[in-house]
Amino acid sequence: MRREKYTVRIAWERFDPKKAFLVIVLVLSCCISAIFMTAHPTAAGKQRQEKYKYYTAITVRQGDTLWSIAEEQLKDKDTASEYRGSRSYMKEMIALNDLRGGNYLLAGQKLIVPYFSYDYKN
Repeated sequence: MRREKYTVRIAWERFDPKKAFLVIVLVLSCCISAIFMTAHPTAAGKQRQEKYKYYTAITVRQGDTLWSIAEEQLKDKDTASEYRGSRSYMKEMIALNDLRGGNYLLAGQKLIVPYFSYDYKN
């Protein structure tokens, strides 16, 4: 019976520092480029933009609900980005207009609603 020789290689023996360095450089460059790609560009000629919260009054129309008003106001992307959804926006409207305790909306009623907008510094 003939015996064959097998060599057992430990994982460390297969480690190539040049390849490891290249992998690290590649991963870091991908991370850095992802950070720069997701950064929001400022408006041309403007230095920095700041988001401010404003309030406006709206008039309730026949058939309006808090939900429909919230959906309408959240169509604005600046305002929508500040709220988790219609429910959180409605909670703020209820607090602003003291609608707790079963107050219903009436056609012609005025409501104060928040919205957000960017102001650019020159």
